[in-house]
Amino acid sequence: MAGTEAGTGWYGSSAPAKVSEGGIPDDIAPSRPGTGGCARARLFGTFPMRSLQAGPVWRNRPAVAIAYLAFAAALQSPLPGAEPPLGGNASAPDPPLPADPAPVSYNEAVLTINTDRISRAEVERHMGLKFEALRKEREILIEQKRFDGVARARYEREYGEEFLQRLRDIVMEKLLLQWAREERFRVAPEDVDREIEGRVRRDGGIRKTLEKAGGSMADLRREIEEMLLINMAAERIRIAAGRPSRREVAEYYETHKREFVRPAAWKVRRIVVGKTIPDPETGAIRFREGALALAEEIAVRARGGEDFGDLARRYSDDRETRERGGLIAGKGGDPFVEPERLGGVAVALAGLPIGGVSDAINLGHAWGVFKVEGRREAGIAPLDEVYNEIYEMLRAKKIEEANRTWLRGRLARSLLLDSSGKRVRAEWLFPGMDSMGEATPARSGPAGGAGR
Repeated sequence: MAGTEAGTGWYGSSAPAKVSEGGIPDDIAPSRPGTGGCARARLFGTFPMRSLQAGPVWRNRPAVAIAYLAFAAALQSPLPGAEPPLGGNASAPDPPLPADPAPVSYNEAVLTINTDRISRAEVERHMGLKFEALRKEREILIEQKRFDGVARARYEREYGEEFLQRLRDIVMEKLLLQWAREERFRVAPEDVDREIEGRVRRDGGIRKTLEKAGGSMADLRREIEEMLLINMAAERIRIAAGRPSRREVAEYYETHKREFVRPAAWKVRRIVVGKTIPDPETGAIRFREGALALAEEIAVRARGGEDFGDLARRYSDDRETRERGGLIAGKGGDPFVEPERLGGVAVALAGLPIGGVSDAINLGHAWGVFKVEGRREAGIAPLDEVYNEIYEMLRAKKIEEANRTWLRGRLARSLLLDSSGKRVRAEWLFPGMDSMGEATPARSGPAGGAGR
């Protein structure tokens, strides 16, 4: 399947990244005219598939990526039936966010989503090691008197990009959590207990870690319950997305056959017998006596009917292929590999029939025994070979669309306020999502009130 590659501009395009004239908004990360501001490029295209570190060190919400990654991918295309942006002015400047040092105190809200407040401290906890690395580098440069305009502009840019990305993560978590509570999702106490037990097994000193971070087991229990609620919300969206039918898969295949052109490839296994081994007593590398004889014996046994994969797992010194029974994997884990990747060995294997086993071949550092298990001609792959690939791709698209629809609806019913209590356009945090009519608070009570 043809993939896409993130570029340097908006949504992974090759266009230059847009940089705000005055930098990132005033309340979050620093930027002053003339310093280059905070490039907003690659805000979605490079979002990594990894667990989201949420808040304190004991908090981990990997399942949030299920929904958020799909939201990010979905935002790469324009929304259908888009209405004029809120406020009626698509070119309106971004709202202010805190600069460094922030004009708001460290624990005051930099953003409020409905009634949940997000502080600068919370965002920086989400930044985790990235924030610590930036802070440490900045301190070193200041101490060395090298924190000049160029260094400061780079620091502000990197800090700002990471801050905005992590702020999106938090907003997505809070939207999912708010929805889960509105829908009255319930987490079974035994599920929370099971998660706590697992964490205690993995980290026997978790209580000390909590105390050091200013938390308690009650805090941990609340954090886990929230994590499970978010997981439930994300899974509800995935289920609602549905699954592609066989007809949809077949139709995609028929209209995109050019995407499934495969080069000629072979299915090959190998057993590598090293010519040198470490001395069991001293650890020094020494010549291995009988290496050739062992390789020749393996070839005879394989030709005699012994399972080549079992022989590879027992005798091969090649860690890369040993656990796969000697299978040499192609691109993306394809069990077929292009002959060119086999180097000079391909010449020796070209004359072998399917199922044939080679003699011991000198690889320079070792002796190798190879078995050819199949050959695939160049051309368009049949549907049955690529069915799962197409199915998973269409499934991901359905989830993206379901997530985009869900996010669009939630933002339409949500109110975002900056640190001064002014309305924040959804377009600022989620480009392309601000075409939904006038937003209203999702909950009663003052929007700027205290959060949890």
